[in-house]
Amino acid sequence: MKLLICASEYPPYGSGIGNVIYNVIVQLRKKGVECTVCSPTGPDIRLGSKELIKKFGILGLLYFWYRVSRFFKETNDYDVVWIQNPLFLTESPFKKKCLATMHYTYFGDVKRKVNPRIYYLFASKIEKFCMKKIRNNTISCVSQQLCKEMSEIGTDFKSCKSILNGVDIEKFSTRPRGTTREDLKIGSGYVLLCVGRLAPNKFVNVVVKSMPDILKRHKNTKLLIVGDGPQKNYLMNLAKEIGTSRSTLFCGIQSNDIIQNYYAVADIVICPYSGLVLFEAMAAGKPIVAFDLEWHSEVITNLKNGILVESKNEHALAQGIIQLLDNAELKRNLGRDAQKYAIKYLDWRIISQRYFEEFDALIKD
Repeated sequence: MKLLICASEYPPYGSGIGNVIYNVIVQLRKKGVECTVCSPTGPDIRLGSKELIKKFGILGLLYFWYRVSRFFKETNDYDVVWIQNPLFLTESPFKKKCLATMHYTYFGDVKRKVNPRIYYLFASKIEKFCMKKIRNNTISCVSQQLCKEMSEIGTDFKSCKSILNGVDIEKFSTRPRGTTREDLKIGSGYVLLCVGRLAPNKFVNVVVKSMPDILKRHKNTKLLIVGDGPQKNYLMNLAKEIGTSRSTLFCGIQSNDIIQNYYAVADIVICPYSGLVLFEAMAAGKPIVAFDLEWHSEVITNLKNGILVESKNEHALAQGIIQLLDNAELKRNLGRDAQKYAIKYLDWRIISQRYFEEFDALIKD
């Protein structure tokens, strides 16, 4: 099987989308699938510009997909094509034997009232127009919620099914040797961990605002924020304003290897708006407090393998965290059951097999 993958990012650049396709490709190659990756940074075919995407957002994405449409207009060298969040302004060059996977929608960001609202409203209008260009493709989404959003966008797709993201179970379920809080310069006390891009649509500001309530109950608690993004300075200033800067540590971007160390020392992982991070925390066997969003509740059952709290409410988030810090047995049980769920359903070998079956079905169709 010869598979072409087109995506706007690929490791070591980017984040969520790149990590998903990289891990799926690793497993597909074990099955003998010949994978060719096209992205702004390659590694096989380089089109578009990651700098334009970083600076201009959706305009940079449109340029990448324009280059893809031009480059592959006459191609017939692949058995099947896998495209990620495509934004074609003209008809897709991949008329048949193509799976389009949606990892997010701007339409969903508008519904969630993410700032800057004008930008996301503008982007959602472009997105709706572009979705019409792939209406004949098979669509997959990384959650049932996204399938619902795609239906609400209003384009009559050939089909739409949910294939969850996955996680490297072996990597995250194994505690790195020699990892201590002293190594990470954390000190004693409880450790809360929040991992993700520091952007408005990730709601890390709510996590920062939850700290005063937590510190009233558990004074010697540290919040570690791993990641970077446009809101970093705002979040650092916010911690200063509310008097929690000494307890809120900004750890910057960490490599996939180093991030294991942070999961290892964390008592609780906070997931305000998470995808892969949620699954990594589950694989690591960590108790999770997450916003009660539809895709979170697809894998988290409240008080079974995590705690779900009211979205964007810092007081509810703080109470969920305090509930775990006050109850060691509950904390231990939730972490254990989260890991069991990840092992059973979220291993990349399981997820990649689902994609392999989709590609095989498209080829035989």
